[in-house]
Amino acid sequence: MNVTISFKHLEHTPAVDERIRMKGEHFEKYLEGETQLKWICWIEETVPRLHVIQVHICASRCNLIVTAQSENLYKCIDEAVEKMEKQLRKHKELWKSRLHDDHEIIILDPEQAWDEYPEIPWGEFKKTTYGDHTL
Repeated sequence: MNVTISFKHLEHTPAVDERIRMKGEHFEKYLEGETQLKWICWIEETVPRLHVIQVHICASRCNLIVTAQSENLYKCIDEAVEKMEKQLRKHKELWKSRLHDDHEIIILDPEQAWDEYPEIPWGEFKKTTYGDHTL
């Protein structure tokens, strides 16, 4: 996992850097292969001043972005991690469900293609069943 951390209008301290890297390790259990993890931290000039963190994950099967805001930087990091884990969990469940869905395979016998079927009037685009086949 390639981690990039950038700060805007905020001091870069080793403690914050270590905290972000430690929290970023939580994402590895959801991701496979080459992954880019980018953290952007800045302060909004509003009243009260808000810390904002945006997390981008670019992986082989997903591209996710999360934004969290809080008055405390460490609380903001925790909120961003929580939101991202929720998205990653949902994405992984959807991916697994697509892999394990039972897809019905219909094999049409070439000899049945020449059987007699009633004609369908032009414009009727409903599904019509003829014997074992759905058209």
